[in-house]
Order: sequence, then structure tokens, then C-alpha cells
Amino acid sequence: MKPSNLTALVLGLSIYSFALTAEASNHFEIVEQSGKVLFSLSGEGSKYKLVDGQGKTLATYKVKADKVKIISAQGEEIARVKGDVSKLKVKSSLGTIFKMKLQANSGYKIKDSGENTLYKLKIKKYGYKVKDAEGNEVARLKMKGEKLQFVTAKRTTLAKGKKITPILAALLNLDKVPLAVRFGMALRLSQQQ
Repeated sequence: MKPSNLTALVLGLSIYSFALTAEASNHFEIVEQSGKVLFSLSGEGSKYKLVDGQGKTLATYKVKADKVKIISAQGEEIARVKGDVSKLKVKSSLGTIFKMKLQANSGYKIKDSGENTLYKLKIKKYGYKVKDAEGNEVARLKMKGEKLQFVTAKRTTLAKGKKITPILAALLNLDKVPLAVRFGMALRLSQQQ
């Protein structure tokens, strides 16, 4: 499937910027407007660590040429993310648990193992709009200088760090997908630059 020019541009910038975030700054935080750190991602080389606001490790990642391995805080493999910018698959020992597929001219669809649509990530000129399966808006993501603002029904959150990308912020709003898996998906997309 060939993406539209807008899709290709937003996606390309998102992947490039996330790769720069992950590789150049080696650290960024997701912070509420109040200043409370929700979680952070830091890494070096092919190893990354996801930490909550209290400093507790939530997951670690091993980034390889063809996949990202997601490992729990207890050291057990949670899942592997394989694929490219047009289609990602998240597999556990039970088989495929999530799929993320690029839709022509619109963005992504995220599906569960039963092929049920969980989310739609719509690409907009300002960033992304995240909708649930019923079409309800879950979040809207807008660029504000080098920061990305995402507005949800629950709260407005700003990301801090050298850069954060619309695709990463969109993935962060998918509450039906475990947080560790969302970051694994973002890391795999960052490999596709």
C-alpha cells in the first residue's frame, strides 16, 4: 500500500525524530502540566529502559536489526515487535497479540489478536488524532515548538526532552495496549528510518 504524501511526511518525520530522541538524547520524560513525571525512557546503544515517575523499572528493551524484544521488570520476555512502517506485529508466546497497519491516506489501525479494531490513529497536519473503535476521540496531538502537547479527556500532558514525536505520543494514548508494548512498537518504528 502506498501512503499519501501527508501520511509519508508525518510518519517519516515522526520516525526520524523518535530515532533522534532515542539515540541522541538517550532520555526523555512524559510529564503532566503540574510537573509530575509519569514515566521516562532512557537508553544506550541497543538497550533501553522504561521507568515510572517513582523510578521503578517497568520494562527493558533489546533492539535488534529485525525486532524489538520487550522484557518485564522481572526479566521475562513479554513480547517481540516485528515488521516495518506499513505493518507491525506484536507477538508473545501465545501468538500475535496486536497488529498496527498503515491505512492509505489516513493513518494507522491497531487491532487485537481477534482482529477487533481497538484504535485508529488519524494523521492530521498538526499531528495525530486518536480515536477508539467506536470513533470517539481519545486524544489529539499537536506540535508546540519542539514539544508535543497531547490533550485527552482525562488531562493535558506535555512531553519534555529534546524531542518527542507525534507517533510516539499517539501510541502513548492507547490504554488498551500495555505501556511496555506501546514503547516497543515505537522503538521498532524508529528502526525503520
